[in-house]
Amino acid sequence: MRTINNNHKDFLPFTNDFIFGMVMREPNVCLGFLKAVLPEEDFSEIKMKLPANPLLREDPLEEEDFDLEKVKVEIQKSLKFEGGMHGVRFDAYAETPEKCAEIEMQTVKEAFIGKRTRFYQCNMDLDHFEQGKAYSQLKRSFIIMVCTYDPFKLDEPVYIFQSFDENLGLKLDDEAYKIVLNTACTPKKVPKELSALYAYINDPSKSESSTLVKAIDERVKKFNGRDWRWRQVTLEYMMMEEYRKGLAEGKDIGFVEGEAKMAERLNKLNLLLKEAGRMDDLFRSLEEPVYQEQLLEEFGL
Repeated sequence: MRTINNNHKDFLPFTNDFIFGMVMREPNVCLGFLKAVLPEEDFSEIKMKLPANPLLREDPLEEEDFDLEKVKVEIQKSLKFEGGMHGVRFDAYAETPEKCAEIEMQTVKEAFIGKRTRFYQCNMDLDHFEQGKAYSQLKRSFIIMVCTYDPFKLDEPVYIFQSFDENLGLKLDDEAYKIVLNTACTPKKVPKELSALYAYINDPSKSESSTLVKAIDERVKKFNGRDWRWRQVTLEYMMMEEYRKGLAEGKDIGFVEGEAKMAERLNKLNLLLKEAGRMDDLFRSLEEPVYQEQLLEEFGL
């Protein structure tokens, strides 16, 4: 199996959506990440739930059901609601009987990051708070946004938000936390427990600085293998097909007509590149929009 190295032009880093999600499926990696970000919180042991989609399964022996005890972790967790409510898909989601954490990688500047975390919080609560439960049973929750830029321009390594009274500074004690990690922060200001992680996110060549980073980098390289890159393309194709079918059935899936047409063009392009054996061009098109447009023109799409 050919693996794309860190210095290859087609290398997908930890910050890539697919790579990030797959890396975080490893229990020890997810646990190590949470310990680095939330050292005072005990998420205990993390056990994985078998992915419903076989393309996400790493081990052929994963066919057996796991004994899910205290914690379940899911990547690209979809929360779906009834009657036209807008759902949300999380990058990585960890949960225990007492608390839950959603971990999101953010590489594109988001003008409404506050409202996004508010929406995620709402969906998390609705997902696990069944009818008839007391409010006291709402879990302690953490929305963790890993940003490769500083959304608040204050050069702080970590921003922690809670609800409180503006006049008195009195905390509401709703046990809901929004945490923004600014990996673009000045290195000397980054806490020791996060410094190796931040350095690696900014420069994938710095992969030997900590046990956690080494584990992350090992998995990053694994999912840059040719087999996994093809699985990624296949998954994207499947998702586009679902969007297309949803539009044909008149479902509100958050895709405008123009985006649906673009998805159909990309579906055709990926299939044509696969049939022509041009896998390198296919992988390159995923990372380079300009090159993707050139290929669309080449194939008359």
